[in-house]
Amino acid sequence: MALLRELQDMELKSNIIAYNAAMSASLLADLPAQELQPTIVTFGAVLNACERAERWPQALLLLEDLQQKEIQVDSLAYGVAISACGKGLQWHRALGLLGELLEMHVEVKVSAFNAAITGCEKSRWWTKALALFAQIDQVQLEANVITYSALISACEKGEKWQTAALLLDQMELRKIQSNVITFAAVMSACDGAGRWRQALLLLEQMPRKSLELNVVIRNVQISAYVSCSQWEAALDVFENLCSWHLERNVVSYGAALSAYEKGQKWEMALELLEDLHLSRIQGNLVTACAAISACETGAAWIAALSLLEEVLSQLQADVISFSAAMSACEKSSQWERAMRLLALLREHAVQETVITCNSVISACEKAGRWQMAWAFLEELHMRQIRATIVTFSAAISACEKGGQWHQAMQALGQLSSLEAPGLAEHLHTAPRTSRKLGGQRDHIQLRDCCWASLVPSSTLPCCMSSATVAAKPGSVQLCYGAGGRRAKVLDLLGGAPPSR
Repeated sequence: MALLRELQDMELKSNIIAYNAAMSASLLADLPAQELQPTIVTFGAVLNACERAERWPQALLLLEDLQQKEIQVDSLAYGVAISACGKGLQWHRALGLLGELLEMHVEVKVSAFNAAITGCEKSRWWTKALALFAQIDQVQLEANVITYSALISACEKGEKWQTAALLLDQMELRKIQSNVITFAAVMSACDGAGRWRQALLLLEQMPRKSLELNVVIRNVQISAYVSCSQWEAALDVFENLCSWHLERNVVSYGAALSAYEKGQKWEMALELLEDLHLSRIQGNLVTACAAISACETGAAWIAALSLLEEVLSQLQADVISFSAAMSACEKSSQWERAMRLLALLREHAVQETVITCNSVISACEKAGRWQMAWAFLEELHMRQIRATIVTFSAAISACEKGGQWHQAMQALGQLSSLEAPGLAEHLHTAPRTSRKLGGQRDHIQLRDCCWASLVPSSTLPCCMSSATVAAKPGSVQLCYGAGGRRAKVLDLLGGAPPSR
């Protein structure tokens, strides 16, 4: 039982599949002592056991042993070994085995390609999956529903919703019966890309194709409703799962929690999370993050921190959970706690993003801590995090509250690499800020700084015929067009551009 002992040494959970694989390998090793010679069928049974147990190294060793015994290897044996490598995220080994098979003088079956495409799908390599799909036609094989299901799933993970939708249409043209798996994958791809209308249209097609609306499809439906802000409709679907005799799973709860987040119903989100804990369903990071995000929208920072603490004690927290908790602190002006969360994020080696940084700067701005906001803005460059218009907005506002017009000017000077609409918003508010802080001379200097920032960006995009940029509360909106752009910007800055 060497294989089983290896599983235990690696602290892997033993299950019936692992035991079956170990027993099959043990019986195969005992055959020579019984003066029996293994056949391709014998090896195939052991290969299948290793594939189900996701033991790709043993599957490769068995395949090598089979070849050394000069037993004729067939496409099925290679297909099982390829599948084992795919499950182990060893896509390069899977493709290598497929290449070996194609060079052999044996009949190649589409199942070998299916296994390789599935391996690419699990490794999120959708481009190679499409290349393998094209190769199926080249070797004159017929793709089947398994081929398309794996390929569409690969496109879903690659966020290629249009390609996934085209493949579904191609199945119909080739008269290949689609199934719930293919529809669920395409719907999920559409929803993930913000194409919720397409996802819901696909849902309407399923009854006409006599496809069952199972819990996977309903979960995608809930998510699609959340994406289009129809959070009440999403919760209706969630509540009706039981009446449809569908068992809720962790994905269902995660989608429903996101619906409460959209509806800014953080108290109800916490009640649902408690219901999840009381059930036999094991929550995960997705459900925890959704609940924390719901608390963020309600500025319920105490509940958000409590949930984050629970995540840190039971799960591996990610940047999303930290960002949501930090945002809740920021909205409640809890700048010290936002800073502590940032330190905790770094302590857990979680990769910080510009979103987490924006939350900290905004929290400092609301608390009137312009020095900390400015220091953190400068730190972004050292950490190679690209600031956004939101970052500069919070930093400039903090400097305004602290009467630091020099820092505000310096921040504006760094805006040249950002998009023009966001820049225009700051150009609108900057002169007003400078007048508050230092009079006409400061206004002129800040105006010149604004103009210098505007020129490298080629003023405003010529492709935009018109735009409306919302200014800060209490100020008017800037409207400009392709023809009157210069005059509007001049009016915004309060004068002509500086002479050069």
